[in-house]
Amino acid sequence: MEQTGFSDAEKEQILKEAISEVKANTVELIKNQLEKIRRLRTLPGWDIHRIDATEAFRKRESPEFPQAWNAVAREPSITIVEQFLKKTV
Repeated sequence: MEQTGFSDAEKEQILKEAISEVKANTVELIKNQLEKIRRLRTLPGWDIHRIDATEAFRKRESPEFPQAWNAVAREPSITIVEQFLKKTV
């Protein structure tokens, strides 16, 4: 195993700091994305849809996953895209 010059305690602290930084960056990203979505919802021509795939992801280790994914994510998404294409053609 390669020597890094850090003790196990130092490595643990570095890891904790890195995880905290990733979490903080993720929160900032979410805030920015929500701000953009809220702004776009107020503009004409932006029909924003929300697809919640939580139910499917809860079943991701189950044989029911493909059916759940199709029901809550795939099919609604296809419908939304088809409606959009029909309006713009």
